[in-house]
Amino acid sequence: QEREQRRIAETLAEIAMALNSSLNIEEIIEQILEKLVVLIPYKTASVFLQRNGTARVFRHRGYSELGLESWLENMEIDVEASKFLILKRLYDKKLPILIPDTEQDPEWTPLNKTSWIRCYLGVPIVQKGSLLGFINLNHDQSHAFNDAHIEIMTALANQVSTALESAELYRQQKIQLNFLESMRRIDHAITGNMDLTVTLNVIMTEMTDRLNMDAVNVLVYDPAAYHINMVARQGFRLQYPQHLDSSHPEGMLAEIIRQRTPIVIPDLETSDINCRRQGQFLKEGFQAYYGIPLMAKGKIVGVLELFQRGLIDLTADWQRY
Repeated sequence: QEREQRRIAETLAEIAMALNSSLNIEEIIEQILEKLVVLIPYKTASVFLQRNGTARVFRHRGYSELGLESWLENMEIDVEASKFLILKRLYDKKLPILIPDTEQDPEWTPLNKTSWIRCYLGVPIVQKGSLLGFINLNHDQSHAFNDAHIEIMTALANQVSTALESAELYRQQKIQLNFLESMRRIDHAITGNMDLTVTLNVIMTEMTDRLNMDAVNVLVYDPAAYHINMVARQGFRLQYPQHLDSSHPEGMLAEIIRQRTPIVIPDLETSDINCRRQGQFLKEGFQAYYGIPLMAKGKIVGVLELFQRGLIDLTADWQRY
């Protein structure tokens, strides 16, 4: 018994060292799952993280050997209305769940791919009262996990929560530093160069790099002449006319000019906002669109368009930039 306690303490110390020595959360979780099997022998283990009510696997162990890696990585779980009653209880109660024998538990949701699971242990990862995710352990033998394992898993989940918080703080600090550096370069381009083309190229490069966009379009709007001139662009593969007739504003530009607010189109192909340029954008392979009005002294003077050949992840940091 004393030797077992010493082994547990040493392994937990190794895990704590891994948590304190890195801000790479992927690496940390990998090490935890690797060392956890020494403390609690399991068949498979997974860490799910949830965002906006949808949980996806973050890291896992043991599923590749069963040919279930792809199935698990493509899984999306609505934690608020999950068909998996166990996971919904984890979300609602935020307390560990131990099922000694899945065949005897009415809340266990059997699946063909996981019919081999006979014992389950799930522990929530909680931070300031909110569920960040959960750690799942599975075994093919009933009663493989016990109350002592719950204590170990709860301690680990708390450590993971702390690691996630540290990693998020580091990420935010890095974003802030990158933002300030980007603003410095843009400010230097504006104040140190009289060539508008050079200045706009610097701004567009910063936007594509920082926002992970594929293309940028800068257009100047002249309400008196009813047209929009494209003054700069970056990331386009095809050629487009510089002058865009806007005597009758249409499509995305019309909405932006009229509403003077940004417009987001997650999927250009299925969008109900039609315009003459839509076909050209689809030929470019663009999927997502983000249009921003350029304002000066309360008047709209142009439009900034951002394009992505995939999905746009509109985080608060992204929109603030």
